[in-house]
Amino acid sequence: MAGLNLTGQGNTIAVIDTGMDWTHPDLAGKNILGCNLNCFDDPDTCFIDCSNTDVLGHGTHVGGIAGASGVITGIGAGVDLISLNVFGDSGNGDGEALMTAIYWAVEHREEYNITVISMSLSDGVCHDGYCDDISGLVFLRNAVNAAVEAGIACVCAAGNQGCSDGIGCPACFMQAIPAAGTTKEDERWGGSNYSETVMLFAPAKSILSTCVLEYDPDGYCAKTGTSASTPMISGAIGILRQFVDTIDHPMTPAEMEQLLFDTGDPIVDLPFEHWRRINIYNAILALIDTYVTPGDVNIDGTVDTADLLLLLSAWGDCPEPPGWCAADVDRDGDVDVTDLLTLLGNWG
Repeated sequence: MAGLNLTGQGNTIAVIDTGMDWTHPDLAGKNILGCNLNCFDDPDTCFIDCSNTDVLGHGTHVGGIAGASGVITGIGAGVDLISLNVFGDSGNGDGEALMTAIYWAVEHREEYNITVISMSLSDGVCHDGYCDDISGLVFLRNAVNAAVEAGIACVCAAGNQGCSDGIGCPACFMQAIPAAGTTKEDERWGGSNYSETVMLFAPAKSILSTCVLEYDPDGYCAKTGTSASTPMISGAIGILRQFVDTIDHPMTPAEMEQLLFDTGDPIVDLPFEHWRRINIYNAILALIDTYVTPGDVNIDGTVDTADLLLLLSAWGDCPEPPGWCAADVDRDGDVDVTDLLTLLGNWG
């Protein structure tokens, strides 16, 4: 929209993973803590650990998809990032470290404006239905629920076992937002888990992102898995949060998940009524249609001279898709008299 650059600015995504390589130039400016958080050495807390880096390389790739800004542009190029390492150097994560990391994000949500927790991890089990009542998972469920009740969206990888009737944990918790994966051709990526508890898909195959400089001197590599679709959805929610704050219309994580589903695109080989690939542009247009006065081109709450000047400066053909021009109020592909009359009719 005119004058409004939607990048997720003002929001922080807490990436719970293997750490990040903050020396990467596309990530360095997003590092609001200065270092990674170590959540695996002490079962009771996460602490800043500048000796810790991303030995495994996974978190750096994930973080770039969510919010890189440089050669690679993440989905939410304006978000800040916090990296919470729950794996250490071994690659063997545990539920206690994950729980500690989630509670850290909840405790510090206001200090750093943490609005999304992105978890590109899974227990590798295809849970059929919700897993909230499984006794060994209740402590982790409670942590996820605490985050969501605090207004933080918890986006979790569905898993990569290729199951069509089950997803991994923590994605299988009722209040989590599971992320399943597509190819770039909008087909389901064959390795992606999904089930009736999943609503949202995002690209997961051969996704180029930032990589640990020590292992990939070029700094960029492509990886595949629902670990990639998870930060895509996380970045999209960061953008939604920026916009709903702009129009002063708060939304819960569940409402944002539903909006992304309602405005999503078809997946070639799956029923449209059950599963959709996210389309953040469509989601923003839907919010504008519902909550922004027609003719308020700069979305400042008032239809006035500034909007009129923006409309007149955009007069004529509007690039595809219709609505790309903020001044194309009726989204018919042209900024013309109809749009002008709508604007004048809502003056004030």
